[in-house]
Amino acid sequence: IALLPSCHSPIMHSDEFPYNVSTQPDVEKSSRPAIAKEDIWIPTDIEDCISKVDVGEPFNFETDINPFYLRADLDGNRHMDYAILIKGEKSQKRGVVVCKDAQRPIVFGALARSKVSVSSFDDDNFITNQWEVSSKEVTRSQVNILGNRISPNAKGESISFAFEGGTGVHIYWNGEEFVVGE
Repeated sequence: IALLPSCHSPIMHSDEFPYNVSTQPDVEKSSRPAIAKEDIWIPTDIEDCISKVDVGEPFNFETDINPFYLRADLDGNRHMDYAILIKGEKSQKRGVVVCKDAQRPIVFGALARSKVSVSSFDDDNFITNQWEVSSKEVTRSQVNILGNRISPNAKGESISFAFEGGTGVHIYWNGEEFVVGE
């Protein structure tokens, strides 16, 4: 039997965890169970990327939503990108950190320091407990209520947030930058 080296960190318990973990149940619960603090495990790539994030206040991983991070090839370069849900400790505003090629963090949502709106939701606080990775084909085929394609030039998979009534937000890479389509 050959043992292969792991590319992941060992399981960390809450007393060893280098980042705060959100335990506030203010998000509508999905049918999936929330993650217990003692069961949190973060891939090394996310730890490295998250350490570069500055949103102007301490933040927590939004572990009340399961999963609280997703892995996808958003730019189509065959390197894994990550999306992590976060929540500000003081403001309680939410955001999504996208780690392109598991290195460069880009923050979307109410916690983004750029203050550039990425959705039409109040205060850009658009996080929902229904999010998933959509394939490049699905991403390119999504249409808005006017029947226009949301992301016809997506280069890879997208992160899709679904809301009641069938609306949604899609974060995708267009070849030059991340774009949010509604």
